[in-house]
Amino acid sequence: MIRHLLLLAVGIGGSLAFGDTINLSTGLDASGNLITTDLACDAHWTVDGIGACSPNAQVVMSEDQDWSTPWVPDGPQSNWIARNAGQKYGNGFNTYSVQFFLPTTAGASLNGEWTIDDIGTISLNGHLLGFLPDVSWGSLFPVSAPASDFVTGVNTLSISITLSDIYLEGVRFQGGVSFTPVPEPPSRLLLLAGLGIMAIIVRLRRSSRSAA
Repeated sequence: MIRHLLLLAVGIGGSLAFGDTINLSTGLDASGNLITTDLACDAHWTVDGIGACSPNAQVVMSEDQDWSTPWVPDGPQSNWIARNAGQKYGNGFNTYSVQFFLPTTAGASLNGEWTIDDIGTISLNGHLLGFLPDVSWGSLFPVSAPASDFVTGVNTLSISITLSDIYLEGVRFQGGVSFTPVPEPPSRLLLLAGLGIMAIIVRLRRSSRSAA
């Protein structure tokens, strides 16, 4: 019985892992849920310059925009963000960024979609991933990144408005990062398994004594 338990404990080593996906979509609250309130503060994306939610960006619902060619509608996985979502003028040239931590770059990849009003770029840790010209805001466009663009530790995904008519400026990203899970240290798992085995042994001994 005890031998079987010990073999089970050894077999557990390295089987558990950290989560392997990170949602980086714009327009989410601190719990990762889609924000449905116009002018709310994005919990994860920041923007340079003084804004209504500084240093964070502000959610702007696309249906609230007075625009002859509407932005691609918000939801169900992401929203538009701006520096000052309540102002139709003056958002201008800004860079929007989100940071995330990777315990390893093994198998790391970014898969998502993005758009911008008016013109700009998307980059990961300074590596250019894409460029969108004017009148791109009616659709979401695919973007990806290879493992070589990531670093172990803190990474930064950025979207920059590089040309602007200073009217109804905003950005949007939908997607996230995946990576190969890092196994839990076997020593920690063996310690936990060993404590569990000891508890079982104590219970078995008490049961045998009670039966006697």
